[in-house]
Amino acid sequence: MPLHCTEHRSRTGLRLLGGAAVAWLAVGLIASSKAQDQGFGRFSTKLVRCSVLTPGNARNLRNCGRLRIDQNVEGLLSVRFGLVGGAEDLVFAGMLKEGSSPMACSGDGRCTPRFPLELGVNALASSLMDSRGLALGLPRSHVVRGSCRIEVVRIRCEASGDGAERWLAEGFFLATALPALKEPR
Repeated sequence: MPLHCTEHRSRTGLRLLGGAAVAWLAVGLIASSKAQDQGFGRFSTKLVRCSVLTPGNARNLRNCGRLRIDQNVEGLLSVRFGLVGGAEDLVFAGMLKEGSSPMACSGDGRCTPRFPLELGVNALASSLMDSRGLALGLPRSHVVRGSCRIEVVRIRCEASGDGAERWLAEGFFLATALPALKEPR
Protein backbone atom coordinates (compact mmCIF):
# COMPACT_ATOMS: atom_id res chain seq x y z
CA MET A 1 0.00 0.00 0.00
CA PRO A 2 2.77 2.54 0.65
CA LEU A 3 3.98 1.89 -2.91
CA HIS A 4 0.59 2.87 -4.34
CA CYS A 5 0.55 6.03 -2.21
CA THR A 6 4.03 7.04 -3.46
CA GLU A 7 3.01 6.37 -7.07
CA HIS A 8 -0.13 8.53 -6.59
CA ARG A 9 1.96 11.38 -5.16
CA SER A 10 4.36 11.18 -8.12
CA ARG A 11 1.51 11.39 -10.64
CA THR A 12 -0.08 14.26 -8.75
CA GLY A 13 3.27 16.06 -8.63
CA LEU A 14 3.72 15.61 -12.40
CA ARG A 15 0.19 16.89 -13.08
CA LEU A 16 0.83 19.95 -10.94
CA LEU A 17 4.18 20.54 -12.63
CA GLY A 18 2.61 20.15 -16.08
CA GLY A 19 -0.26 22.48 -15.14
CA ALA A 20 2.21 25.07 -13.86
CA ALA A 21 4.20 24.86 -17.11
CA VAL A 22 1.04 25.37 -19.20
CA ALA A 23 0.00 28.32 -17.02
CA TRP A 24 3.47 29.82 -17.34
CA LEU A 25 3.34 29.49 -21.15
CA ALA A 26 -0.13 31.05 -21.24
CA VAL A 27 0.99 33.98 -19.11
CA GLY A 28 4.03 34.39 -21.41
CA LEU A 29 1.82 34.44 -24.51
CA ILE A 30 -0.57 36.95 -22.96
CA ALA A 31 2.34 39.15 -21.84
CA SER A 32 3.93 38.97 -25.28
CA SER A 33 0.69 39.95 -27.04
CA LYS A 34 0.19 42.71 -24.48
CA ALA A 35 3.79 43.87 -25.15
CA GLN A 36 2.87 44.26 -28.83
CA ASP A 37 0.01 46.56 -27.83
CA GLN A 38 2.20 48.58 -25.45
CA GLY A 39 4.76 49.43 -28.10
CA PHE A 40 7.98 47.51 -27.93
CA GLY A 41 10.38 47.33 -30.84
CA ARG A 42 13.31 49.17 -32.38
CA PHE A 43 14.52 52.42 -33.86
CA SER A 44 17.15 52.17 -36.60
CA THR A 45 18.84 54.91 -38.61
CA LYS A 46 21.95 55.76 -40.57
CA LEU A 47 24.30 58.19 -38.84
CA VAL A 48 25.86 61.08 -40.76
CA ARG A 49 29.01 60.94 -38.70
CA CYS A 50 29.85 58.48 -35.97
CA SER A 51 33.04 57.70 -34.09
CA VAL A 52 33.94 55.10 -31.47
CA LEU A 53 36.81 54.89 -29.01
CA THR A 54 37.45 51.48 -27.42
CA PRO A 55 40.12 50.29 -24.96
CA GLY A 56 42.00 48.45 -27.72
CA ASN A 57 42.00 51.54 -29.97
CA ALA A 58 42.20 54.44 -27.52
CA ARG A 59 44.34 56.50 -29.90
CA ASN A 60 42.48 55.69 -33.10
CA LEU A 61 38.91 56.68 -33.76
CA ARG A 62 36.85 54.02 -35.47
CA ASN A 63 33.95 54.93 -37.72
CA CYS A 64 30.41 53.67 -37.38
CA GLY A 65 27.50 54.22 -39.72
CA ARG A 66 24.35 52.67 -38.24
CA LEU A 67 22.47 53.05 -34.98
CA ARG A 68 19.84 50.69 -33.59
CA ILE A 69 17.98 51.15 -30.32
CA ASP A 70 16.00 48.16 -29.04
CA GLN A 71 13.24 48.42 -26.45
CA ASN A 72 12.18 44.89 -25.49
CA VAL A 73 11.18 45.58 -21.89
CA GLU A 74 9.74 48.89 -20.76
CA GLY A 75 12.53 51.03 -19.35
CA LEU A 76 15.34 48.74 -20.54
CA LEU A 77 17.11 49.75 -23.76
CA SER A 78 20.09 48.62 -25.79
CA VAL A 79 21.92 51.07 -28.07
CA ARG A 80 23.87 49.38 -30.89
CA PHE A 81 26.50 51.16 -32.98
CA GLY A 82 27.34 49.29 -36.19
CA LEU A 83 30.98 49.90 -37.03
CA VAL A 84 31.78 50.66 -40.68
CA GLY A 85 32.19 47.56 -42.81
CA GLY A 86 29.70 45.61 -40.70
CA ALA A 87 32.53 43.69 -39.03
CA GLU A 88 31.74 44.70 -35.45
CA ASP A 89 28.93 46.05 -33.27
CA LEU A 90 29.26 47.90 -29.97
CA VAL A 91 26.21 47.72 -27.67
CA PHE A 92 25.49 49.83 -24.58
CA ALA A 93 22.60 48.55 -22.40
CA GLY A 94 20.81 49.86 -19.34
CA MET A 95 17.76 51.48 -17.79
CA LEU A 96 16.07 54.76 -18.66
CA LYS A 97 16.95 57.52 -16.22
CA GLU A 98 14.20 59.28 -14.31
CA GLY A 99 12.49 61.87 -16.49
CA SER A 100 13.09 59.96 -19.74
CA SER A 101 10.16 58.35 -21.51
CA PRO A 102 10.17 54.99 -23.30
CA MET A 103 10.24 55.13 -27.08
CA ALA A 104 6.91 55.53 -28.89
CA CYS A 105 6.35 52.35 -30.92
CA SER A 106 3.78 51.38 -33.55
CA GLY A 107 2.11 47.98 -33.87
CA ASP A 108 4.70 46.82 -36.41
CA GLY A 109 7.59 47.32 -33.95
CA ARG A 110 8.99 50.57 -35.35
CA CYS A 111 9.85 53.05 -32.62
CA THR A 112 10.72 56.72 -32.34
CA PRO A 113 12.71 58.06 -29.37
CA ARG A 114 11.12 60.80 -27.29
CA PHE A 115 13.93 63.34 -27.07
CA PRO A 116 15.92 63.89 -25.00
CA LEU A 117 16.37 60.32 -23.82
CA GLU A 118 18.89 59.38 -21.12
CA LEU A 119 20.02 55.91 -20.25
CA GLY A 120 22.05 54.71 -17.25
CA VAL A 121 24.38 52.13 -18.81
CA ASN A 122 25.44 49.08 -16.78
CA ALA A 123 26.46 46.59 -19.49
CA LEU A 124 28.44 46.74 -22.70
CA ALA A 125 29.07 44.13 -25.38
CA SER A 126 30.95 43.93 -28.65
CA SER A 127 30.71 41.25 -31.29
CA LEU A 128 32.58 40.42 -34.49
CA MET A 129 30.68 39.41 -37.63
CA ASP A 130 31.47 37.98 -41.03
CA SER A 131 30.66 39.63 -44.36
CA ARG A 132 27.10 38.22 -44.22
CA GLY A 133 26.45 39.79 -40.81
CA LEU A 134 26.63 36.47 -38.91
CA ALA A 135 28.34 36.41 -35.51
CA LEU A 136 31.88 34.98 -35.38
CA GLY A 137 31.61 33.68 -31.83
CA LEU A 138 30.15 34.91 -28.58
CA PRO A 139 30.03 38.65 -27.83
CA ARG A 140 32.57 40.05 -25.37
CA SER A 141 30.63 41.58 -22.50
CA HIS A 142 31.60 43.91 -19.67
CA VAL A 143 29.96 45.23 -16.51
CA VAL A 144 30.32 49.00 -16.75
CA ARG A 145 29.11 52.33 -15.39
CA GLY A 146 28.08 54.94 -17.87
CA SER A 147 25.36 56.79 -19.72
CA CYS A 148 23.82 57.47 -23.11
CA ARG A 149 22.11 60.68 -24.11
CA ILE A 150 20.02 60.76 -27.27
CA GLU A 151 18.99 64.16 -28.60
CA VAL A 152 17.29 65.28 -31.81
CA VAL A 153 20.54 65.44 -33.82
CA ARG A 154 23.08 63.64 -31.62
CA ILE A 155 23.71 60.49 -29.60
CA ARG A 156 26.57 60.08 -27.13
CA CYS A 157 27.29 56.98 -25.03
CA GLU A 158 30.19 56.52 -22.67
CA ALA A 159 31.12 53.86 -20.15
CA SER A 160 34.02 52.76 -17.96
CA GLY A 161 34.88 49.34 -16.55
CA ASP A 162 36.40 48.35 -13.23
CA GLY A 163 39.91 48.92 -14.57
CA ALA A 164 41.03 51.72 -16.82
CA GLU A 165 38.84 50.57 -19.73
CA ARG A 166 36.77 53.31 -21.36
CA TRP A 167 34.36 53.24 -24.26
CA LEU A 168 32.89 56.23 -26.07
CA ALA A 169 30.58 56.37 -29.08
CA GLU A 170 29.14 59.53 -30.59
CA GLY A 171 27.04 60.00 -33.70
CA PHE A 172 24.98 62.61 -35.49
CA PHE A 173 21.64 62.23 -37.28
CA LEU A 174 21.86 65.36 -39.47
CA ALA A 175 24.57 67.03 -41.55
CA THR A 176 25.49 70.00 -39.36
CA ALA A 177 28.71 71.59 -38.18
CA LEU A 178 30.06 68.86 -35.94
CA PRO A 179 32.37 69.21 -32.93
CA ALA A 180 35.42 66.97 -32.56
CA LEU A 181 35.02 63.82 -30.46
CA LYS A 182 36.84 64.11 -27.14
CA GLU A 183 38.27 61.19 -25.20
CA PRO A 184 36.49 60.62 -21.83
CA ARG A 185 38.30 61.60 -18.66
